[in-house]
Amino acid sequence: MASLLSTLLVPFTAPPLALGLLGIDLSITVAGLMARLALVVGLPLVVSLAIRQMAGPARLARWGGAVDGAVVLLVVLYGFGVMDGVLALLLAEPGLVLGGVALAFAGCLGLNPATALVFRPAGRRLSLSAGLLSGNRNMALYRR
Repeated sequence: MASLLSTLLVPFTAPPLALGLLGIDLSITVAGLMARLALVVGLPLVVSLAIRQMAGPARLARWGGAVDGAVVLLVVLYGFGVMDGVLALLLAEPGLVLGGVALAFAGCLGLNPATALVFRPAGRRLSLSAGLLSGNRNMALYRR
């Protein structure tokens, strides 16, 4: 549930941070980026809720494994699209790509324990869950 809520907040939190605080100069406004991210996150949510409502619990239980498999396939296909051009960029600017990978790993490995420590008073299970979620966000939403 925490992962779902934090993903739903991305369109409202990431654009102001990326464009405002970090000083990234993109040819898009904060509102434009927020709208695009809202579509990326919101449209699949609305479609999935509509399908759930139309299918009903019995049919969902019967077809759950097939749906899970289809979702995995779609995530793989999405990954192909997100990774398009990465090899060319790696060959053209290896320092930039490897630096980005190192920064992503450092952010993940740093946020996991830091968040777990902050949430430690709330209990072991909650603190470890929050730590895992804070470092392992969907970076595909931030691809340039």
